[in-house]
Amino acid sequence: MTINADMLNTFWILICAVLVITMQAGFCCVESGFVRSKNSINVAIKNFVYFFCIAAAVFWLFGYGIMFGTSYLGLFGMDNFWFGTPENPKTTAFFFFQMAFCGTAATLVGGAVAERLRFSFYIWMTIIICGIIYPFMGHWVWNGALTGETGGWLAQLGFRDFAGSTVVHSVGGWFALAAVMVLGPRIGCFGEKKCTISGHDLPMATLGVLILWIGWFGFNGGSTLEMNASVPNILLVTLLSGAFGGLSALAISWMRLGYARVEELMNGALTGLVGITASCNVISAEDAVIIGLISGAISFVFSELLQKMKIDDVFSVITVHGVGGVWGTLCVAIFGDLVQLGTGLTRTEQLGVQLTGAVVAFIWSFGTGYFLLRTANRIKPMRVSREAEITGLNFSEHRASTEAMGLLRQMNEHRTSGDFRSRASIDPYTEAGQIAIHYNQVLDRVVEEISEREQAEKELNRSKFNAEMLSEELKIALDESENLREDAESANQLKSKFLSNVGHELRTPMNAILGFSELLKGVTREHIQQEYIREIQDSGKGLLTLINDILDLSQMESGAMELKLKPVNLKSFMDQFDHFYRAQATEKGLFFEIILPENPMP
Repeated sequence: MTINADMLNTFWILICAVLVITMQAGFCCVESGFVRSKNSINVAIKNFVYFFCIAAAVFWLFGYGIMFGTSYLGLFGMDNFWFGTPENPKTTAFFFFQMAFCGTAATLVGGAVAERLRFSFYIWMTIIICGIIYPFMGHWVWNGALTGETGGWLAQLGFRDFAGSTVVHSVGGWFALAAVMVLGPRIGCFGEKKCTISGHDLPMATLGVLILWIGWFGFNGGSTLEMNASVPNILLVTLLSGAFGGLSALAISWMRLGYARVEELMNGALTGLVGITASCNVISAEDAVIIGLISGAISFVFSELLQKMKIDDVFSVITVHGVGGVWGTLCVAIFGDLVQLGTGLTRTEQLGVQLTGAVVAFIWSFGTGYFLLRTANRIKPMRVSREAEITGLNFSEHRASTEAMGLLRQMNEHRTSGDFRSRASIDPYTEAGQIAIHYNQVLDRVVEEISEREQAEKELNRSKFNAEMLSEELKIALDESENLREDAESANQLKSKFLSNVGHELRTPMNAILGFSELLKGVTREHIQQEYIREIQDSGKGLLTLINDILDLSQMESGAMELKLKPVNLKSFMDQFDHFYRAQATEKGLFFEIILPENPMP
């Protein structure tokens, strides 16, 4: 079988279409790497559903017909719905190629609204983009592209967009801006001046950018729709613009931040690729370098601007594809070869037309998207609940989980239940499993500490009980002591009363004895009798003094007597002692001698 030019061109379109489709794998890697691990599955399945399910179905049903059907006043197509199998295989290849473009425009939006959009609204957004926004914009610019005609009204004005800086990238970027404004930022994104949420896997994101770059060669190279002499230069300028876009963003971030920020490098390269897409068929390598350098600067500046405006764009879709697409569209007039463009316009006129197309794309994509999404959000909230967003969309939207999120859920169950005796169960041969092993060791220590504290608490309670019992016994003993004291005081009072009564009873006869002895002393004149009477009086006085002392002692014990110091005649006191006890001592065979100081107290 002879391979003719038409078959070669068809094959070239199919190869490039496959390259564009591989960009879905790149988007999947980039977006999965830029989000947190708890949302990675949600983002990955979104890319699968976007392109291979929803975008392909919608574009086949009516998107292709609106975009490339017979034009009605340059506004929309009226046939080629439910695309069949035409006789010319190149037409089928062209449909396949354009379907890949449509899927790319749809995928861009998901990167901006990741980590907070309900999965069901991904589907509705894809239907809106692939069935309304992208086909109409594509009709205005590319209708008749397969046959070389200019059926769309923008194309008739002289607007040129070779491979989709406006039709694909700006459309996707401005629709993403509308979605982000309706949804708002992620929880915790703008706690400080800048969003500090970072992706969980930058190596995967870097791989994704490389895949996108490779796919871009099909994106731009395939837009020739034939294998011709311009293809090598198209691939070259695509490579150069992306390379210098990355270098420019890297250099600026290095100067501004003091280090090489990986995200800026990747976004700068992608912005350079977007910036070259509209004009890659009509510029030189030198122009591509300039476009790339400016693209990198645009990427850095507008990323910082969106941060200040607190617009949370996870994948920098608005900057890279929205703003980058506008820059690429203007580059057609600024750097493009006017002869190759073939519009017959001057450079200034061409710039005006290109600017008009960029503004139309913004109004159509952002305006329509914002209206439809705002309306849908009022009917049913597009955003997941706060709890679902914190938990992660992997689990809340799909009941799927990564090993790390599984471990976090088990740890959260331990926290909420307070039961630390269960253990985290994760494959031990993974990174999360290694963390789980150490976490379980921490749980062992926690359980041990809890057991020790419970034992200590039991001992404390036991000691407390014993102390309470001892305190009770002490209280009883104190009460008994108080009772005994009161009894003793009562007995002492009785004793004092008894002694007082006895004292009074003894004092009366003793006074009588002393009185009668005094009378006898005056009657008798015999010396011996006088001596006996004096003895009786002295003994009586001594006994009376003793009785008074006993009464005084009783009063002292009861606190009724105040003691005072008083001088004592020691010689007189000892003479009385000798007088009272000498006779008694002699009767018992005892002898004592009183020795006093030479100068006794008077």
